[in-house]
Amino acid sequence: MLKRDLELLLQRIEEPISPKLYLEQYTTPASIAADMLWEAYMRGDVENKVIADLGCGAGRLLLGSLLLGASYAVGIDIDCEILLLLDENAWRVTKLEGDIMLMYDTILSDIRKTPIRRIDTVIMNPPFGLRSKTSDIVFLEKAFGITETVYSLHLCNDKNRSFIKRFAREKGYSSEIIKTYNYPIRQLHEAHRRRIYYIKVDYWRFRRSRE
Repeated sequence: MLKRDLELLLQRIEEPISPKLYLEQYTTPASIAADMLWEAYMRGDVENKVIADLGCGAGRLLLGSLLLGASYAVGIDIDCEILLLLDENAWRVTKLEGDIMLMYDTILSDIRKTPIRRIDTVIMNPPFGLRSKTSDIVFLEKAFGITETVYSLHLCNDKNRSFIKRFAREKGYSSEIIKTYNYPIRQLHEAHRRRIYYIKVDYWRFRRSRE
């Protein structure tokens, strides 16, 4: 599958009609999701791998990883309604791709309380911490506890970059910023004054050090 074909499929993923502000349910745009997955795929971290998406939402990253050849994927989210939407999206994708088999499971749980092991790669877009400071670090810490390889989006600013690098190092992980995206936030809540605005987010790859 070509990257452009992946993006076109991910555009067909339905987003939640009434996203929950307190959970920072900002669906990853198809163009960014496809690029994130492609970067991980080209580094050998998707095909034939077991993938986890913490805070999986409607399933763009989870389903996209399966389309790129992941052997199995598990999505964890605290919102039961959005997991039902993920299942609908999985059905839609299988029909678009000719009734392919997508091997995945979802877990309704707070990620901090979810026992999960034997994951090859975590690819996630955690809450950015716009509503609850450092909420993304909660997700990152969980990811470090279940795998050696993590791909994750985080707010882009000097203070945040320094903190994340230090946090990863203390946990025994190397870190690199693969690229920075202009991430669109659509006017989904009354708190938003503009129809759309953009924030800068870094796409990180973390790898457990073998020293």
